[in-house]
Amino acid sequence: MDNIKKAIMFAVGILITVGIIAMGLSFYGKANNMTKSADTSLNDITQTISNSKYTEYDGTTVSGTQAINAIRLYAANNFTVSVSTKKTTTSYNSATSYNITDISKSDYIEPTGKFKSELEKTDNDTVNKIKLTQQ
Repeated sequence: MDNIKKAIMFAVGILITVGIIAMGLSFYGKANNMTKSADTSLNDITQTISNSKYTEYDGTTVSGTQAINAIRLYAANNFTVSVSTKKTTTSYNSATSYNITDISKSDYIEPTGKFKSELEKTDNDTVNKIKLTQQ
């Protein structure tokens, strides 16, 4: 009789242990899914914040002064500011000095001019170009 009680207690102990392990794995799976969801949300928020500095150039009309500021602020190796004036189209993509305020140069930008602005994005929705077209 003592052996039967020990066997039953042993079996109950194994069932409880298996139940605890199953619950632990279930919680791990749910936590893992929550972590993935939070990571995706965080990436989306980061992308939105990163692109928010370009919102004033997203389908709006800007002045020549704003176009000049865009070149000075954003023209860099991995980012292009393209400006189409009545005379020429020029792409700016480095931090070098430009003749955009010299009226005798072909790439002069009139500070009081009006430019239609557009943003161009990569496949992963990162802004990589501001396109400005004089109206």
